Amino acid sequence: MASKMVKRFSREPATHVDSYPDGLKSIVLYVSDETRSLVLLELSLLSFGLSDVWIIEGTSRIALSATSAPSGTQNGSSWEVGLTHTSLEALLAYLLKWARDGLAEVDHIDVEIRGTPLTLTIRGGPYRPPLSEAAAVEALFGGRKGRRRH
Repeated sequence: MASKMVKRFSREPATHVDSYPDGLKSIVLYVSDETRSLVLLELSLLSFGLSDVWIIEGTSRIALSATSAPSGTQNGSSWEVGLTHTSLEALLAYLLKWARDGLAEVDHIDVEIRGTPLTLTIRGGPYRPPLSEAAAVEALFGGRKGRRRH
């Protein structure tokens, strides 16, 4: 007996597709503190093979799935994006660190869909401000600019 395809649908998070003059496109998922758990769950289900596709229905219809090779296709305002296990792990690590720390490490994470002019971006909520030059020098060199710690 063939297994039934598991499709999951949601209206969140908010999405947007950016187009650039060079032909590149970026699908942006706007994740907030309120929607982070949903996104973590859906990406985890894909990563563990417990769901076949997560469809986000908003201004565009975006179908995310786990695939062995990255893929991205557009049909009007609908998108099908295949994410590799490595890409899913990177997205999950970003979201899990944000959940653990209460702040994202950076304001967004991009996953390039190789072989296509497409990028998937997760834009997060509150994020850790960048280090000042003095703090970076302290972290890298122990306060001695230009010298490495041994």
